[in-house]
Amino acid sequence: DISHLGVISAVTDMLNLSADGRKTVLTCLGEKNAEGILEVCQKENADKLGAEILASLIGLYGKPKMVIDKLKSMALPEKAVKAVEELENIIAELTVMGASENINIDFSVVNDMGYYNGIVFKGFINGIPTGVLSGGQYDLLMQKMGSKQGAIGFAVYLDALYKLNDAKDEYDVNTVILYSNDTKLSLINKAVMQAKAESQSVLAVKVLPEKLRYKNLIDLKGNM
Repeated sequence: DISHLGVISAVTDMLNLSADGRKTVLTCLGEKNAEGILEVCQKENADKLGAEILASLIGLYGKPKMVIDKLKSMALPEKAVKAVEELENIIAELTVMGASENINIDFSVVNDMGYYNGIVFKGFINGIPTGVLSGGQYDLLMQKMGSKQGAIGFAVYLDALYKLNDAKDEYDVNTVILYSNDTKLSLINKAVMQAKAESQSVLAVKVLPEKLRYKNLIDLKGNM
């Protein structure tokens, strides 16, 4: 997932928000909370067009061509237009490299705007629900350090990668815990915690899902 902080920053500048307001709308953007953005903007009497554009960026998720075409049709400030052009050029280079099929534009990727500028991104792998890679440009940080050089980097979260099983999983979940309305909550919690302590994936349900593949079944029904 790729974003461009130049677009976000230029649109946010239109709002003339307080420092706290700006921080809040950026948090809302990262959470894909359009209503939260509009609420803050209304409270601080922010520019309505800017507020609508920023809120609409949340819905602009998908393949680069589709998103960029929509961006070009919006009334963006000049700085944002230049950022879109840069984003388009980067996508073009990635397309030449054959990587475009694996790329989505997602403006909820904001990372730390006090650290990053320009392109920011997150990387994902099938089988892991959270991002395993995060990074972007940090030219501004280099400038603060007295260097005119551009910079880009990323971090790989090894703890997330450890969760990836290279072989195909034989089971959807290791342990299934069946319980009823009469089952003591303490018994359910104990069974769940024990399974987790053994590094097992666990699912607690009242009814066994159809076609679920599991290794162990703990039936607590009738334990009151």
